Amino acid sequence: MAIKTDDSAVVTRKILMEELGVLYERVSGDIHSATSALEVRFMTAMEKQISASEERLMAHMTASEKRTKEYFDVVAENYHRNAMDMYGDRIGGLENRVTRLEQHTRLPA
Repeated sequence: MAIKTDDSAVVTRKILMEELGVLYERVSGDIHSATSALEVRFMTAMEKQISASEERLMAHMTASEKRTKEYFDVVAENYHRNAMDMYGDRIGGLENRVTRLEQHTRLPA
């Protein structure tokens, strides 16, 4: 069974379609501005998080660098003491020989 359309139904449909078009344009503009605002808020929040992460990372790296340097200083001091204990006499003798050679060859010390 076919549905009969009269002129009033066609006009009503045309009016509804026009109104839907106007509503769609208005809503799509609102959606676009809302989306833009959300993008700005999201980007601002992400920039803050990245900045905070960078600050934490730099603090961690600085602390790690300090611990590494302190450890290196301790190890170097231990090696120095061990070398002086083992070779202190020989180093002193070599320094005397170098001094005598510099004086003999008239090289500045």
